[in-house]
Amino acid sequence: MIFKSDGKGTDLNGFLDRGSHLQGELAFETTFRIDGRFTGSVRSNGDLIVGEAGEVEGTFEVGQCRPGDPWRTRSPRPSGCR
Repeated sequence: MIFKSDGKGTDLNGFLDRGSHLQGELAFETTFRIDGRFTGSVRSNGDLIVGEAGEVEGTFEVGQCRPGDPWRTRSPRPSGCR
């Protein structure tokens, strides 16, 4: 099943929920939220949200992450992350 959005900047393209673990490459257009564990590479000009329980390990290049969201990773924070 494929879901499409109209591409508004506030759209959530997808999420990785708590208790889930994904390994590989992630690419998205607008916004993606991680509350589970992701290992691999993330590439997007959009926003990456890492929730309180979210863990990211690997390499990433994103437009920005949302202010106030925890950022736990072994890679340096991307620009725009505080």
